[in-house]
Amino acid sequence: MPPLVELEPPPVEPEPSLAELESLLSLEPPPWS
Repeated sequence: MPPLVELEPPPVEPEPSLAELESLLSLEPPPWS
């Protein structure tokens, strides 16, 4: 049996979702406000 590392694809970082962007904006006010 080959190791599991060869069976699983390398981890890919997902793009930031709208919810994550909104949470960042809620923590730090945008400079244009």
